[in-house]
Amino acid sequence: MTKKAECDLIYTCEDRTQIYVAKGNLSKWDFRVGFLKEGMKGTPRFAKHLHIATEFYIKHAHNPELAKKFKEYFVGLLDKVEPIDYYPPKIKFFDQNKLEEFEDLNEVGEFSVEFLMVYIELLMTQEKTNYAPMFFNRKLFNDLFVKNRYSVMNTASQRGKKK
Repeated sequence: MTKKAECDLIYTCEDRTQIYVAKGNLSKWDFRVGFLKEGMKGTPRFAKHLHIATEFYIKHAHNPELAKKFKEYFVGLLDKVEPIDYYPPKIKFFDQNKLEEFEDLNEVGEFSVEFLMVYIELLMTQEKTNYAPMFFNRKLFNDLFVKNRYSVMNTASQRGKKK
């Protein structure tokens, strides 16, 4: 369990959800990404790829075309994100001007578009730092809304390095 005192606050969303990172143990620069929503106390929650995939399917049920466009935002990040050699990580690509474009997706799901843009960028940075090919994120975002949900959720639920 990672205590809040062991985490670094990286970003606070408009809805006051706080995004934290904590040192990981996969490499010298490894980190885990966690969050606390307003009113939550104690240990940050560390959402996994499965939680992210579920959130995308909820948003897709609400507005399929906009959810697909939102997915493409992340597909575009896959080759931009670079591994890091410092801690804590920095948010480099999040652009608040993009929030309005995807605002309708905030109507459903647990997480805001703003949260997802920052959180997933940090997840991609973590994965690029530890697993340069970015297997999980690349496969997840390439398969999302294309392959059947079972296959996507199976990929999202895998743990560890894919050989």
